[in-house]
Amino acid sequence: MKKLGWLLLAYAFCSQIQALTLHELEASVTDALAVQIAEAELARAQGLVQQRRAEVGVEVFGSAGIADNVEVKDVDQTRSFQALSGTLGLRYPLRA
Repeated sequence: MKKLGWLLLAYAFCSQIQALTLHELEASVTDALAVQIAEAELARAQGLVQQRRAEVGVEVFGSAGIADNVEVKDVDQTRSFQALSGTLGLRYPLRA
């Protein structure tokens, strides 16, 4: 008799569950905040890609730097010096 009670309870619970169509499931998922955030991030990334693809032509780039270096030569000796560095070049963006 006890099993019959559990069986009736399980049947009553399962009868309340309804199957969703794919369209209904997709509609409920797109309302979720995490999905909306992911869609916004995707749109931002696609916008950056489109902006980068719109940039055509050769670009000139360069950099310069100076550094104060201290090297250990021995247990009691160090060597101090300054170093200059620089870069200059041309860049042509490749199309994807």
